[in-house]
Amino acid sequence: MRIGRWRSTCVSSLGIWWLTSQVVNFLNEGAIHHMRNHERGGARSLPRSVGCWATSFGKQEYWESFYSGDTEDAKDFEWFCSYEDIEPFFRDFARPALEKPSPAALRPQLMIAGCGNSRLANEIYDDLSSDGIEVDIWNVDYAEAAIARARAVAGERPLKHVVADLRDLPEETFPENSFDVIVDKGTMDALFCAGGPSAQRCAEQLHKVLRPSGVMLVLSGVASSQELLQSFRDWTTILDGSPYITEEGEASINLRSRLFVFPK
Repeated sequence: MRIGRWRSTCVSSLGIWWLTSQVVNFLNEGAIHHMRNHERGGARSLPRSVGCWATSFGKQEYWESFYSGDTEDAKDFEWFCSYEDIEPFFRDFARPALEKPSPAALRPQLMIAGCGNSRLANEIYDDLSSDGIEVDIWNVDYAEAAIARARAVAGERPLKHVVADLRDLPEETFPENSFDVIVDKGTMDALFCAGGPSAQRCAEQLHKVLRPSGVMLVLSGVASSQELLQSFRDWTTILDGSPYITEEGEASINLRSRLFVFPK
């Protein structure tokens, strides 16, 4: 579902109500569609639920098995949406943190938190490089098989690939205040499926490694906004999962998930 382009100057309070209702309806329908597709091996998005239906998504061994498999999804898989969909919002919220001078003249650092075999890092790299913006991009995942897939998908691009658990990032590799931008597309959702303190621990670790004035973008379709915001309660919030429309008229409903933006 893509609702086309919107003009922010034309959105009335009635329009916001309609847009919000469409988000809720779309995500609820997507949850049912996902659960049916997942049983057939054709999953394309995580389910939205009160509590998590897909508890296997919270287990590291599940992802090792998933990305080690021979299915098409194991080779090429995107949660929710592509970078083409995300780019208008990335431009609004993430680019400013990458384009400003970094401390000690270091190149900006960007982390894809829980990269899987996504092409997101590659497409961000290509987009920034085309504009002459040099950024070190890190693909990080706790599944070795996922990192192997991500490395293969990256080709000759000079990306960094690191096997690490986002709930317990080693300080020697991920020192405090070291990243300008962190992007998560579905990883917090998987950690909510793990239950317990997993999502909270991840949020704490990512807050630690994000630089002051850095920003984290989260795309989520499992946890309620209240649950996710609770995990990020020590962060500043500038977008809380509510519908957002850019000046160019791109609406966040097109992301097939809710967009959260947390600056530090």
